[in-house]
Amino acid sequence: MQGLFRNPLAEPGIIGVSAGASLGGALAIVGFSVLGIEFPQFMALAVVPIFAFFGGALTTVLVYKLGTSKFGTSVTIMLLAGVAISALSGAAIGYLNFIADDQMLRDLSLWSMGSLAGASWGKIGLSGVTLILLFWYFYKKAMSLNAFCLVSLKQSTWAFQCRSLNAS
Repeated sequence: MQGLFRNPLAEPGIIGVSAGASLGGALAIVGFSVLGIEFPQFMALAVVPIFAFFGGALTTVLVYKLGTSKFGTSVTIMLLAGVAISALSGAAIGYLNFIADDQMLRDLSLWSMGSLAGASWGKIGLSGVTLILLFWYFYKKAMSLNAFCLVSLKQSTWAFQCRSLNAS
């Protein structure tokens, strides 16, 4: 994300990915509230995180599609599309809050504030091991990834220069 926007302060909230993930999680909480009463662990471990992931992924694809044209990808249009999608997602979450009953509203509020209700030492350990493995992998691949980004940036610049030379 930071490489795409060429800004070290870029984060997923800029293009609406966070809002899309929140909308996905909220849809899961309101849509599957009956399952939450009978199977609370299933909701905490499977449905809400999966819906949140797909909400964020769908938002990413939508913003990219809106920002891409036959002339290339416009970072400015992606930014504006992300802000618009973020506003629409916020409105949809507000509507879900409006139609939710008391338990759904409580679950939505606690989830949006970062509830740790489903946390356990086993899950924290699993997250820690995963984090360490990913950190090690990306540390080993850091030079390759930086070179890939540099080559990608140079190729897009060269392609633009070639296109402008062909046009004249």
